[in-house]
Amino acid sequence: MEVESAAVTVHSQIYIQQPDDLDGQGDFTLRDNFHKKMRMMLDRTGFQPRRVLDIGCSTGLSTLKLHNSFPSADIIGIDLSPYMIAGI
Repeated sequence: MEVESAAVTVHSQIYIQQPDDLDGQGDFTLRDNFHKKMRMMLDRTGFQPRRVLDIGCSTGLSTLKLHNSFPSADIIGIDLSPYMIAGI
């Protein structure tokens, strides 16, 4: 709960009109835009990753997005904190 609220607060500010209008979609929009661009670049080269390593995956929000972006690849998330990855 703490990580999600922090992520929404930080990332929502990038995609909102008013500072008090935290709609909760900023984190999704940030990750989604990044992954769309990454997929476009990889698709142009024809490269299809078989394995993706998410270093510093925290609670796994980025790891889950990687899984959605590359469903046929093995996705590995690592983090120094066992508390962060315990919930994955």
